[in-house]
Amino acid sequence: MRVTTKPVSDPRPIRDENYLETSKGNLRLFMEKRGCTLNLINSLESTSFKSIIAVFHFLLKQLDQMLKFGQKSDEDIPLILKSLNYPVTIPRDTFIPFSKRSISPSQIVLGSWVAELSDYLSKWQGRDKASFL
Repeated sequence: MRVTTKPVSDPRPIRDENYLETSKGNLRLFMEKRGCTLNLINSLESTSFKSIIAVFHFLLKQLDQMLKFGQKSDEDIPLILKSLNYPVTIPRDTFIPFSKRSISPSQIVLGSWVAELSDYLSKWQGRDKASFL
């Protein structure tokens, strides 16, 4: 008997403007707290492929400073996110610029998810260190 898994659709309201603005604000705040350069933070308003990839490199490096990226980051990043158990299927075109005004809704919620995961990891590591004192 073969078991197939159906891709899980994203339960978040990623087409809701208020949700996206909140997610983008949280992502911007996270990047500021983590010492991200202003140019990179401002690239959240960019459609440049390089800028979008740079944002995700920064975010994923918050989880693991030793993380190395290959020549095809647009292929590496979805694999990394999948290995982190990102809860929904990542569309193939996720890292292609979405519109002329800013990054796509998928990119915003992906980035926001990585930022949340990074904050949880930091809190867990801080708690773990405190228990050894």
